[in-house]
Amino acid sequence: MFSFAWPPVPTSRDALPTELSPHAEKPLLYQRPITVIGPCASIITFVLGSQGRRWVYFVALACVYAVWVSVVSAKDLWGEVAANWQYALTMAFGSFVAGSTPAGGGSVAFPVLTKVLHDPSVEAKAFSLMIQSVGMSMATVLILSRRIKLIPGILLWVTVGGVAGQLLGVFLPASSMVARLLFTAVAAVFGVALAINRWALKASTNEECEVRSLRRKLLMACVGLIGGYIASAVGSDINLLTFIVLTLAFGVDEKFAIPTTVVIMAVNALFWFVTHLVLQSTQGGTVLEREHVWHAWLAAVPIVAVGAPLGSWVASVVKRDALIVFLLLLIFVEVASTVVILGPKMSSEEIGIVAGMVVFSLLWFWAMHRYRKATRPADFA
Repeated sequence: MFSFAWPPVPTSRDALPTELSPHAEKPLLYQRPITVIGPCASIITFVLGSQGRRWVYFVALACVYAVWVSVVSAKDLWGEVAANWQYALTMAFGSFVAGSTPAGGGSVAFPVLTKVLHDPSVEAKAFSLMIQSVGMSMATVLILSRRIKLIPGILLWVTVGGVAGQLLGVFLPASSMVARLLFTAVAAVFGVALAINRWALKASTNEECEVRSLRRKLLMACVGLIGGYIASAVGSDINLLTFIVLTLAFGVDEKFAIPTTVVIMAVNALFWFVTHLVLQSTQGGTVLEREHVWHAWLAAVPIVAVGAPLGSWVASVVKRDALIVFLLLLIFVEVASTVVILGPKMSSEEIGIVAGMVVFSLLWFWAMHRYRKATRPADFA
């Protein structure tokens, strides 16, 4: 008889070793970085040498600044850039959060723009994705050039699903505010689960997550599909959704999960930006025809080009607990601001939907915990 259960029971190919014999073949993440980060780093190393690759980010940064100055000067937009200083200030913190945590820059930009600056949600979402296409991409350049560890299988399949989710969001858009409320509820429950997992259960972690079976590939593609659809509505959260599954279901160390989520968000933001540029040039009528969005974006570009890579570098050198505490603080601020600002305006139906999402999240996280205990019992020894 056919039956369905989530999370799926892993096959032997999915099993994650709890320890390695010194004579065993090392898994993917322990091999040469060329295996992990692909041909990009190989080309960088070949052209510039092992020491020269450390300058790749600074060369890219110089190029971004040169193009930015050229565009602003050619269009005489210095006044507009100065007038939108609030967006640059917002992203000074938001870009650091984007590079150092799985929350993404949109988790800061979208609430600030909608709740404080009172921008329409469609403009806030567009700004969030547009600015992350720069900040997260620059963080990706730093990650690749410094050979910070990534998880290739997760990166591939979540990205594939995320692209599909972004396309779904173009043709079947979701309500930004409802999506934000629902994911705030998910983030709140996740914060509690993450704290319990780390300090109450004291579960050990690993640095990898094999994605070889078709079942696990489909699982991660589904995570990407849902996350991409949410990102198309609120400008982020595919990275946080991926992080939740990696840490709670598969026991991946937070420090090794974050760089992968950063690259995933970069690809999704770039895809959204390019897709809407094409739609605007061929059909018109998209949010990109609003000048205010472009002026705000230009004001923040030179900030995020430094802030997001700085966050990624900090995340690679600080201790695991420091990252967890910082993420929990961000979740607390997000939940508190949502309750204070949007709580009094919520209808009884919206409150019921949020309550239902909290219950669903509890059951989902419990299922992931059970899955991890069944597949990685040594984590809780």
